[in-house]
Amino acid sequence: MDRDQLRASYDANARRRAAFPLPAWRVAARDGWIGQLTQARARCIVDLGGATGVDALAFAEAGFEVTVVDLSPVHVEIAAEHGLTAVEADISDTGLPEGIFDAAWSASTFMHLPDGAFEAALDEVVRLVRPGGLVQIGLWGGVDEVERWEDDFQDPPRTFVHRSDDVVRRLAGRVLDLVELRTEQTGYRPDLHYQWISGRRRDPDVTPPD
Repeated sequence: MDRDQLRASYDANARRRAAFPLPAWRVAARDGWIGQLTQARARCIVDLGGATGVDALAFAEAGFEVTVVDLSPVHVEIAAEHGLTAVEADISDTGLPEGIFDAAWSASTFMHLPDGAFEAALDEVVRLVRPGGLVQIGLWGGVDEVERWEDDFQDPPRTFVHRSDDVVRRLAGRVLDLVELRTEQTGYRPDLHYQWISGRRRDPDVTPPD
């Protein structure tokens, strides 16, 4: 992943993207997770790759303390304009203190991460969230491929790293107690779907199953 190019792409399009409404299926998934957070009595949430804070605002309106982390300084600026706590950082190395969040959310960010960075970002999630804390990660996938969008509506074009369900399940299961890997077919591409990783940070004192 060329972080500079990805940052430049989102910086250049941040204001325009901030005006895009989320699709109904994304809103439904987020609202369902808010219900889980309420049941778990979570208070503090980190939104990794939270962009301009669309999801974070919904979390804040539901009564949670939210910190947005994003690579794009323009995203961070817009999130801060909404009154959110926002940090400019790579989600693989946020620089935030360990174990300070009850839960972690990330939607449509991990799909930009190549091998190595993907695993590092999962490790960072585990570092940031207390044992037993909820984790929800959404990304596009279904096949194993690296795709550069040469006709991307954003400039510079972005690169996406799609992974099969089996690969995502294996990588996430290395560090999380997986509740489920749920998929949604949104009509974007017949061989791709949206993957939702739902899990908890594993208690470090409990040995995971083989």
